[in-house]
Amino acid sequence: MGLVVIIAGYVGVLILALGILLGIATLGGLSDTVFGIGFSGLGLALTAFSFLVGYGSKLVVAYLVSQLAVQRLTPQYAGNKAVVLVVGVVLYVIIRGIPLLGWLVGVAVTLVGVGAMWLAFREWRARPAATPPTAAAA
Repeated sequence: MGLVVIIAGYVGVLILALGILLGIATLGGLSDTVFGIGFSGLGLALTAFSFLVGYGSKLVVAYLVSQLAVQRLTPQYAGNKAVVLVVGVVLYVIIRGIPLLGWLVGVAVTLVGVGAMWLAFREWRARPAATPPTAAAA
């Protein structure tokens, strides 16, 4: 799932870039505004996506794996999210430092992390929006 999301994200950016270029070619005087706003937004979206793929995916997997380890080894710290995240990042960095195994673990963690973020995003989007309380209910 993670590989599909990564490929789709970068292909989507290319399609958007082609669309903006086509828009510039046909808009005449508006091309400066479209170029400025369109490519700035596209650059921001690409930067955010790359940041999530590069760093966010590792944090997600490091947290999840560390939470399992901390619950088994030291259950008294399992509720402290900061401790769990720090332990997970330290474990990831140590394993990532192993020459060949570290590269393979890095690729696997990236793919699993992006897939987990995609599934969490889908679940978040599927939840119905909370309706605000009405005056009669209050």
